[in-house]
Amino acid sequence: GDTNNDRTGQGDDAFKAFLSRIPQTFDDVSIKRIVEEKFGENCVVDVSILYERLDDDGEARGRESNHDDAENNTKQRGKKSLEQRHRGFAFVTFSTLEQCQRAIEEGTVRG
Repeated sequence: GDTNNDRTGQGDDAFKAFLSRIPQTFDDVSIKRIVEEKFGENCVVDVSILYERLDDDGEARGRESNHDDAENNTKQRGKKSLEQRHRGFAFVTFSTLEQCQRAIEEGTVRG
């Protein structure tokens, strides 16, 4: 059968791994590429990076609001709002439970 659809009895959360301490220069595309280089092509179904919420005036809410860093990142970020920074962590959804478990067991994914 097709392993991508073989999720009977398990929620999608069983296929998710939590990544933390992600550099600001990384986005969902680079995270997917690095994870797939380590654990196999097409093993990643989805990458969900958590971003800081922006106030109405465009200011990022959060403890750290460093404008110099935000300005440096605008050159690299085209898809998201120019000043929006991610919070340094993400969830990666794997196509199989085995790949997800292997990624969790190996711990830190290094690029």
